[in-house]
Amino acid sequence: MMEIVSVTSKKMCQTLRKGSALTFVGFMMEHGNIKNLVDWISHYTKFTNERLYLIKGADMNKWYKLTGSNAYADSLNIVCIDLNDLEDYQTIIIPRFNVDGRWLDDVIDNNLRREREKRNRC
Repeated sequence: MMEIVSVTSKKMCQTLRKGSALTFVGFMMEHGNIKNLVDWISHYTKFTNERLYLIKGADMNKWYKLTGSNAYADSLNIVCIDLNDLEDYQTIIIPRFNVDGRWLDDVIDNNLRREREKRNRC
């Protein structure tokens, strides 16, 4: 059974960010969707720990000071999988594009870049 861990602090999020967690922004948390995600990953590699990390949009906005059109809807789900929880994450590097998988560090870095650009325009 897949464990779902709520990310409740910026420190937890930073740990996932440093590890480039596999990330799905806007993930619908219905059981069928979770099963489909687990099945998709299991097609490429095995889980060493069956764990998903759930970040809410409101928390991302607060922790990284995202504003305006760069902010997430408060209730938006951002689901991450720690690459350390996968036997061989390299097998999903290319296929992840087919399911809109991204790395958490890219997601956060792109948001921070957009915030800087907005400030520099003012």
